[in-house]
Amino acid sequence: MDVYLIIAAFVFLLSVGLWAGRKVKDLRSFGLSKAYFSSFPLFATMVASFVGGGVIIGTAEKAFLSGIGYAVGLLGFSVQLMLTALFFAPRIARMNRVLSIGDIVKKYYGKHAQVLTGILWLSFCTGIIVAQMSALGKTLDLFLDWPYAWNVLLGAGVFILYSLLGGIRAVVITDVVQFVLLAVMIPLALILGVQVVGGVGSLWEGLPASYRVPLGHLHWLELAAIFFSFIVGDALIPPVVQRLLMARDSHQALRITFWGGWMTIPLILSGAGLGLVAWALNPNLDPGQIIPYLFKAVLPVWLQGLAILGVLSVIMSSADSYLNAAAVVFVNDVVNPLLKKPLSDKLSLGLARGATMSLGLFAIIFAVTSRNILDILLHTYKFWGPTVVVPLAFCILGKRLPIWSFYASCFAGVLVVLLWDMLRLESTLY
Repeated sequence: MDVYLIIAAFVFLLSVGLWAGRKVKDLRSFGLSKAYFSSFPLFATMVASFVGGGVIIGTAEKAFLSGIGYAVGLLGFSVQLMLTALFFAPRIARMNRVLSIGDIVKKYYGKHAQVLTGILWLSFCTGIIVAQMSALGKTLDLFLDWPYAWNVLLGAGVFILYSLLGGIRAVVITDVVQFVLLAVMIPLALILGVQVVGGVGSLWEGLPASYRVPLGHLHWLELAAIFFSFIVGDALIPPVVQRLLMARDSHQALRITFWGGWMTIPLILSGAGLGLVAWALNPNLDPGQIIPYLFKAVLPVWLQGLAILGVLSVIMSSADSYLNAAAVVFVNDVVNPLLKKPLSDKLSLGLARGATMSLGLFAIIFAVTSRNILDILLHTYKFWGPTVVVPLAFCILGKRLPIWSFYASCFAGVLVVLLWDMLRLESTLY
């Protein structure tokens, strides 16, 4: 029954891609479609893009192994969105002629800075896509009796195709459906799980003391580093900027971002809660089996299929957003600036679709060889936050700095990250 439900959901998603693709005529409609959507779809796609496999599945695994510490660190996601809403969202929404971050950077630092930003953006997006594909493969692996590589290929193939066909319109429409599923099924699974273990009091009292405090298994510097990583490393990321550029006006941009930040808090805590419930029910459980174990242990049979779709929605809604953003950046910020004459609308759209397919296949190869979702995310953030975020923030705020400062920021950021890892400086802090 679950297999048929998964297949039906995948067919629906592909149908949405075909339907949405009818009105996609150029790169701008493929990657932006400004003022096309009302507030709720933009709010839904904002949250769904943020809450990927690392937030739910990765947090559940970390909570199962070490308690609530990592969940507290992940709240940096939420804080960052609220800060973006207050300081950047209205300004970005007013940039009517901008298609991507590269266009913003070009105005202040020139064409070469735009290309470098595009390359760093592509690297960042690729890391996120790989992490989500890994999570998708792991999830399907639990419900389909297929090899892991085939599960990655199946799940990734679906969102690659509907993203390729329908562009941002297909992404947003599917994100709305996926948002509703994850916003209902993940908290519902937690509520029913808490009831099975005897209520909140029984769950809390049954946990080890170290699980109940943020610093039970983490040094305070490590917790601060995780929290700060998700504030800075996740700041002004491609899908968020893309959705702010899609907003009808600055007021809509502020609202969807600010309330989106608040919405991520219960979802992050729900992910951690699932891990704690799983520990209370079976502390010897393989952490990779948390989701299927809980669904079978706490959910009625008729709800298990929808819960599976909820988990798949968590993953696909994030992956498709980054894939679309990466394809647009490749054309607008890497290819076109290097040409004497920009590509025509038709060629730009064709190249963006080709980039969607190529980048997706490239990410599949890496996803098959790496399965640690949260670690992939953290390593990806290392090369975004320290390089582009600061000069980009100055651009959005309208502060013009010397051109050399952009390159100095990028070079210094990469150098610090490489030295930090090579010398293993993290081990000297605690």
